[in-house]
Amino acid sequence: MFRVLKFVIAFALLGFLFSTKKMIIALNSLSPIKGLIVYYFILFITLEILQWFGLIIGGVKIQNIRQTIGELLIIFAFFVIVDYESEWVAYVIGENEGKKKDYPVIYTQAEDGAVYYMWITYVTKNPEIARLLTYVLTPAVLVAMGFMLTGGGGIKREWLA
Repeated sequence: MFRVLKFVIAFALLGFLFSTKKMIIALNSLSPIKGLIVYYFILFITLEILQWFGLIIGGVKIQNIRQTIGELLIIFAFFVIVDYESEWVAYVIGENEGKKKDYPVIYTQAEDGAVYYMWITYVTKNPEIARLLTYVLTPAVLVAMGFMLTGGGGIKREWLA
């Protein structure tokens, strides 16, 4: 019971810390990719701590860092698909409403925002191609890698070779 209470208090403190104006302003000063790296570093550390307490995700008991990274990749892929916090979403809404959508940088530090930013900035200037790279290719590759690392789902490394 005391262990659970420590987690409750820890999450309350993290919620307080990460919602302060100073933290939000600091995160907003980062690029979408750097902001997402900070976010996933925090998530990684949290999963590692929970692993020590016997965390089980999707029927797999997390036992090592390789599995933690695999779980993060699967989680990341899921949120790329469902977050709707990217320049692509702003582009579609703005196009539909006939105006440009303005948003703070911190908005694009979500999974899909950072991935779309990477593709549209470094690979292609075409929003439709960046959309396919972001919402189709990236999640598919990350989930395959995640299952390989966790040892789940029967995916073998040689299938991707």
